[in-house]
Amino acid sequence: MVPAEGLYRVFAGASVWIDVVETATAKEIREDSFEENAKSELHKYVVFRLRSGVSYTLQISGSKTAAIGVLIAPVPRLAPRSEK
Repeated sequence: MVPAEGLYRVFAGASVWIDVVETATAKEIREDSFEENAKSELHKYVVFRLRSGVSYTLQISGSKTAAIGVLIAPVPRLAPRSEK
């Protein structure tokens, strides 16, 4: 269950497909953005906008190995700029 509404990055330690679906409805969530860098230990990340109180299922496919590292983290919100 997602604790707070917002953007979340899903990092993967290999070049794989990353999908998120709502568990109750099987509705696929569209990604906001993604980036891939084969030279980094975190090869890829995808950003999803998720709602609080909703359960999601993470789907990983296309891996060439039996196990990969995955990290899910909220995208930090930028503080609003103050007017001078």
